[in-house]
Amino acid sequence: MNKKSLFQITPRMLIATLVGAVLFTLMSYFVVLPTPIAGTFFFPSYAVLGFFATLFGPISGALISLSGMLVVGVLWNNIVLSYTIASVVCGFIYGIAIKYVRADQGVFTDKDIIAYNFTQVIGNFAAWAVIAPVLEILLNPGARPLREIVLQGVVTSFVDILSAEFIGTPLLFIYARERKRQLNKKNSA
Repeated sequence: MNKKSLFQITPRMLIATLVGAVLFTLMSYFVVLPTPIAGTFFFPSYAVLGFFATLFGPISGALISLSGMLVVGVLWNNIVLSYTIASVVCGFIYGIAIKYVRADQGVFTDKDIIAYNFTQVIGNFAAWAVIAPVLEILLNPGARPLREIVLQGVVTSFVDILSAEFIGTPLLFIYARERKRQLNKKNSA
C-alpha cells in the first residue's frame, strides 16, 4: 500500500470507522477487567481497535479511539485528557500496520502477524508507557506519586498488548480467511 492510501478517506473507511467506534465504545464501557494494580484495567476493546485500525488505517484508528474514549468518559463522568490523547495516538499507530498487513487482500501469514504485533506493541508502549504518564505529570503535577503513574502506564501497555495480540490477531486471521473466500468467489464468477 502506498503512502497516499495510508491516509485515504473512503466511504468504506468511514462506515468501518463508525462500526469500529461503536464496538470499541461498547466494549470499553461493558467489558472492563481490573488488574492487580490499582487504577489499571484490561480492555479487550483494544483488540477491536487494532483490528479496525489495521484494516482501515491511522485516521480510522485515531477516530475510533477518540470517539470511544470521549463517550465512555462522558458515561463514566470522567474524561481524562491524558488517557484520551494517549488512546488516539495508540489507534493512529495501530493504523500504520495497514502498510504491512495484507488481511484485506485475504492474506495473513507469519509476516503479517509479526507486522501487526510489532506495530501494536509500539503503539501501546508509546501511548501508555510514555505519552499517558508524561501528560499526566504535565497536566496534573504532584497529584499522584511518579512511581504510581509510571507503574500504571507500564501495566496498561502490557495488558493492551496482550489484548491486541491474543484477541486481535485471531480476528485478523479469521477476517483474512473470509476475505480470501470472498475474493476467490468474486474472481471465479
